Amino acid sequence: MPSESDSDMKLEIGHVLFIDVVGYSKLLIHEQSERLQKLKQIVRGTEQFRLAKAEGKLLSLPTGDGGALVFRTSPEAPVLCALEISRELKKHPEVEVRMGIHSGPVSEITDLNEQANIAGAGINIAQRVMDCGDARHILLSKHVAEDLEHYSRWRPLLHDLGECETKHGATISTVNLFTDELGNPEPPEKFRRAKQTRWRTHGSAMPMAGTTTSLGYRLSQADRSKRALALAVAVIMAFAALWYVAVRTGLGRKEPASAIKNVNFTQLTDEPGPEYFPSLSPDGKSMIYVSRASGNWDIYLQRVGGRNPTNLTKDCTADDTQPTFSRDGERILFRSEREGGGVYFMGATGESVRRLADFGYNPAWSPDGEKVVVATESVIQPSTRPTKSQLWTIKVANGERHLLTEGDALQPNWSPHGQRIAYWSRPQGGQGDVWTMSADGSNAVQVTSGPSMDWNPVWSPDGKYLYFCSDRTGNMNLWRVPITEKTGKVLGEAEAVTSGAGTSSQHISLAQDGRRIAYVAQEEIKNLRKVTFDPSTEKILGEPVPITRGSLQGFFPDPSPDGDWLAYYSSGKQQDIFIIRTDGTSMRQLTDDAFKDREPRWSPDGKRIAFTSDRSGSSEIWAINRDGSGLQQLTQMAGAHHPVWSPDGTQMIYSVHTPKNAAYIFRVGQAWADQNLVALAELSDTSQIFESWSWSPDGKRLAGLRHLADGSHAGIGVYDLESRKYNWLTEFGEWPIWLNDGRRILFADHGKIFIVDSESKKNHKVLPVAEGDIGGAGLSRDNRVIYFTFVATEADIWLLDLEKRG
Repeated sequence: MPSESDSDMKLEIGHVLFIDVVGYSKLLIHEQSERLQKLKQIVRGTEQFRLAKAEGKLLSLPTGDGGALVFRTSPEAPVLCALEISRELKKHPEVEVRMGIHSGPVSEITDLNEQANIAGAGINIAQRVMDCGDARHILLSKHVAEDLEHYSRWRPLLHDLGECETKHGATISTVNLFTDELGNPEPPEKFRRAKQTRWRTHGSAMPMAGTTTSLGYRLSQADRSKRALALAVAVIMAFAALWYVAVRTGLGRKEPASAIKNVNFTQLTDEPGPEYFPSLSPDGKSMIYVSRASGNWDIYLQRVGGRNPTNLTKDCTADDTQPTFSRDGERILFRSEREGGGVYFMGATGESVRRLADFGYNPAWSPDGEKVVVATESVIQPSTRPTKSQLWTIKVANGERHLLTEGDALQPNWSPHGQRIAYWSRPQGGQGDVWTMSADGSNAVQVTSGPSMDWNPVWSPDGKYLYFCSDRTGNMNLWRVPITEKTGKVLGEAEAVTSGAGTSSQHISLAQDGRRIAYVAQEEIKNLRKVTFDPSTEKILGEPVPITRGSLQGFFPDPSPDGDWLAYYSSGKQQDIFIIRTDGTSMRQLTDDAFKDREPRWSPDGKRIAFTSDRSGSSEIWAINRDGSGLQQLTQMAGAHHPVWSPDGTQMIYSVHTPKNAAYIFRVGQAWADQNLVALAELSDTSQIFESWSWSPDGKRLAGLRHLADGSHAGIGVYDLESRKYNWLTEFGEWPIWLNDGRRILFADHGKIFIVDSESKKNHKVLPVAEGDIGGAGLSRDNRVIYFTFVATEADIWLLDLEKRG
């Protein structure tokens, strides 16, 4: 008799195609990535995939070395899809796959991370069928073959193989499907070894006995469609970003990324909240790092293995970050926001603070301590870049400056003998790659390439390795590559230093012995929440309520005009546009590709969603219907972002940063060649820009934020479209939204939501978020519900020792 939980399980039939890259674990990392990316392109280009996805009747799951497609259409769908895939793979003989197909019951489950997933015999048997095959085989379960053999088009293609013993000791009846050109007519190795005799050659194919087996367990069409939409999008959202990476972390990965052997790990900090930017002293006995424990970012000194840090910048209320020890351990170089911001240095215990330059981020010492190299942009989130960064060198003795790079370059690190400088770059706005160049800025040599985000390069003290951070295996881990310091020539393949799943490893520092490495292990969750708000009293009613949970990574919720839906985008390696009901149900994915789709905004009539995307090769404004159809490029100006609709939906404004900071209004629906763009007035400081975020209800003003050159935000303001004048209301905050009265503005700042009066300029806090931050807010059209992204970050510093001690 079934248990209560079993009886509550909702079953439906899934027609499953399981795909596996043959010999995957024997491939090099870059080969694995190339094979999976090509397979992904082929699968997504098939007609069956596109048709089922358009109907909301497809679920795709990555499995590390392949994937599974669950069709809710017909038993023929996975078979037709397999033949399409097989046909395209003939053009790519280097990609060898095997495929297994089965129709059977599947059900929605919740995994250990409280995420929706699929389980059931449909999935399990399809995988076991596939496991019986070799390269190019399309194998079917007997059940599927019995359904197909009633049709004349399929009967000649079905060839009974008999029973195959799986690795679990069970046996499964399988059928080989092939044509004159597609599939593999040879019996699989498992059958040859077992000396099976029931295989038929293609020239004398024998039809199998007929059967009246039905496809039971079917749900009603309405229920099935509803569940398919909600379930498919939920799972795709959680897993699609990892489909094309070389090794998938978590469930389904057969072989984890191998890391360097014989290492010890020691946790150095464990305080609540994040600790960042560790720098080990040359002898490796102490470290400096930054923490917000005092209320602002300060630099702390702590003995390695100790638990009593000393605040070196406690007398400064401005943020102090990005510290690094000099090679002799006597001085500390750092970035500070004091006195307008710049690069400073001080003694090793916080004494004698001195300003070196009024600009610069991620400063790094030259080996002799006579120069410093800095970038002009701070790295807030490596996957999202606001500008192109230059590198400059500064002489410590007199502050003399020299421009090293005109192109994009960040997080510089000087080689131990002063010959080269490592950095990373995104010159085309795509992924990040690591480079090195001569100390004078010449002879740039690329170190990494590919679809992964590679950043944060640091030289080993002997100059034989370049360490860096990369998400090439799905999670951000530490990697290193052998290199010649003098020329920058790469001497071999990169190897993983860490292989952790679920955390992001970053901010690398090495002691002079080259053995001890300090780094940050960060975990971040971005979930959607809502809270009831009384606009008349400006009071929050009740506690915030979660809309989503777990590892969703949802950003910038924007409520639909009817108040039923939220649009948002998924942050992380893959960024796509989603909509979800405000009660957390019926999640739908509107874009699903390798492009970065961000900042969705509903049109006033609720029919379209505008968003920022790089799918044209650079950032532009696009729009899509709420059902995922009608994708359309609206702008033709490279770098356009932050779309904001006018109240009547006839106009839109966007911002750009290159070739200069600017914002433009254009007519929606008018051909770009016929546009008469209206530019907003420039700010007096042209290194900054007023970035619009909300159009006033009367259509006469814009609320926006002050965007600084480093990508940070510092203030809420209003722009009058008639007078072309700015009126700054605060010196802090971001993401302002007009209330319906056209006077008050809601905005976010460092884990709090504020209201500011645009006439009196008075502001006050309406919602603090405990133990977290706010990543963008939205306001319902009746102003009675505030939506926001709750960001919870925990980042601790760890020590990795490359030599295992007894």
